[in-house]
Amino acid sequence: METIRNWLLPLLLAAGQGVLLWPGVYPDGTPGPLALAAVVCALAVETAALGWRRTAPVRSLAGTLAAGVLGGLAWPDGYAGPGSLIALYSVAVRCPVPVMVRALAAVVGVEWAGAAVTEGLRAPLLSTMAISLGTCVLCAGLGEARRRWLAGRLTAARRLAGAEQARRLAGDQERRRLARELHDVSAHHLTSVVVTVDAALRLRDDRPELSAEAL
Repeated sequence: METIRNWLLPLLLAAGQGVLLWPGVYPDGTPGPLALAAVVCALAVETAALGWRRTAPVRSLAGTLAAGVLGGLAWPDGYAGPGSLIALYSVAVRCPVPVMVRALAAVVGVEWAGAAVTEGLRAPLLSTMAISLGTCVLCAGLGEARRRWLAGRLTAARRLAGAEQARRLAGDQERRRLARELHDVSAHHLTSVVVTVDAALRLRDDRPELSAEAL
């Protein structure tokens, strides 16, 4: 089940991007043979990298960034490459805040560099950079919120386990206390019986009526 969760999303993304490579689907046409090979390679790298986003999120992010750069250079108008945003979310969920901040800066830097290469230093570049920054910050923020929520659940589970352990220890202590009290009461009664029997035996010859009553 965990394997299916790890690989289902990357495979769906790769299939969606692969549909655009089909002749006649994309309005501007598919890339040439060499560019097509580069795009397919980028898709393979991105899919493999996203498959490890839960166990090695930082490496997964590095792989998706490399795939995004390769795919964007090979097919600037058609390669979407959302894998870096998904990997950034995974980094935010599973890594400390300093690591997440560095990952966010890396993704934004790569996105801005790609936009500058694709669009050039023109006015639309600023809006593209702003949208890219907002999208990356949103993904990182959602991941951080998810990380805090999971941390809260883990803390609550640990407190519940601690309370259950304390309840079991209190029950064990109470049972031991009752056992000690029962032992003391039993020992007291047994001592009384022994003393009474000893007295009855001593009175057997002199006061047989008292000996019979004591017995």
